[in-house]
Amino acid sequence: MSGGGDVVRERVCLIHTSLPARWLVICWLCIATLTAAHADDVVPNEPPARYWRGNLHTHTLWSDGNDFPEMVAEWYRTHDYNFLALTDHNVLSAGQRWMARKAITSRGGIEV
Repeated sequence: MSGGGDVVRERVCLIHTSLPARWLVICWLCIATLTAAHADDVVPNEPPARYWRGNLHTHTLWSDGNDFPEMVAEWYRTHDYNFLALTDHNVLSAGQRWMARKAITSRGGIEV
């Protein structure tokens, strides 16, 4: 009878050693099934994150800058800036810095 016991022990060992492999296959099949079932639920590609280019401290001729507000805004627009903040001081400049109305041909890139 010892021969029969050896066969049983051998089969138990084979079953015991193959259980982890079977569980791996079962888990893999479950994951594959769930993934396939939710393939349509994938979030569509969004555009990549990017930085916004801008300037938060800019002066114009109305304080101690070197150009008219419209011209400053136009320069930043043509140089691909996304935002601009004019931070002129709270004093008005002398009259000689004001642009003559007839000399203004465009405002912010738009002809007037």
